[in-house]
Amino acid sequence: MSLWERLFGKHQRVAVSSTSGIKKDSTQLPPIEQKYLHRSFGKCERGPTPGPGGKLMDEAIPHWNENRYDKAFDLLTKSLSAGLGEPDASYAHSWLGQIHVKRRELIPAVEEFLKCLELQGRARDATWESAIRLSVIYKTAGKLDDARSLEGIAQTADVRGLSLAPAGIQDLEKLTRQSLSTR
Repeated sequence: MSLWERLFGKHQRVAVSSTSGIKKDSTQLPPIEQKYLHRSFGKCERGPTPGPGGKLMDEAIPHWNENRYDKAFDLLTKSLSAGLGEPDASYAHSWLGQIHVKRRELIPAVEEFLKCLELQGRARDATWESAIRLSVIYKTAGKLDDARSLEGIAQTADVRGLSLAPAGIQDLEKLTRQSLSTR
């Protein structure tokens, strides 16, 4: 069974393929390039040398865990500006992308998720979190080849049998349809 079938089931394939108002193979999303497909993974936990921004990241984590996303966003942004080592930077980009989703900001979310995937020593968890969300966004936008590439990245990163909640999938699909149909 493919990851899509595990996440969406066969009935969702039909529903998602008709993108209600979104042009098939929308050019509003950047293509998934080869550079995203063949990156190595760092540790699943935070790195031993987080870089100058490590203390700011340490401050951001409790805010992230307690759903105080505005404060987490500010601290994560500052930690990246100060400099974070890998795999810590991959967590920061993934979390920033998820905060953008919560703020209903699709394109900045996509940009952060892609920044996570660009990193050479990215964390498996952060890679999975970014790739699986991007795969839903790209599939909903009708960019099926890119969605399959992202599915492959997510499958490679997933060593624990992770899954995205159905409500999270529906929210991403709705945000994608709303954001791309208004442009």
